[in-house]
Amino acid sequence: MTEKTIRNIMFMLIAVGLTMIAIGISIIVFSDTVTTKGTDGIFTIAGFIAGGLFISVPAKIYLTLQLMKYNDEKLQAENAKKVKLAAEAADKESPEIYTHEDKI
Repeated sequence: MTEKTIRNIMFMLIAVGLTMIAIGISIIVFSDTVTTKGTDGIFTIAGFIAGGLFISVPAKIYLTLQLMKYNDEKLQAENAKKVKLAAEAADKESPEIYTHEDKI
């Protein structure tokens, strides 16, 4: 699998997880499941919310780590470019010319 495919799968997992969490919360707010089914209704709602969190949180962690890796590589490339340009500028600006008095 390519990196782009994995990233798209992770975004889909986040969407599914958030949808499950929204379903669990909407069951609490808009239905009588808690009062009519008792503990079974509470377990159903908790299952939706916990399942949504279980699906979405690892995907968020993976995507965050990939973003940090990308930013780190980008900063390293920029720093390497700056160091190279600074070295080239230093070589062009100050050629080493010694006189007899400098050596003493």
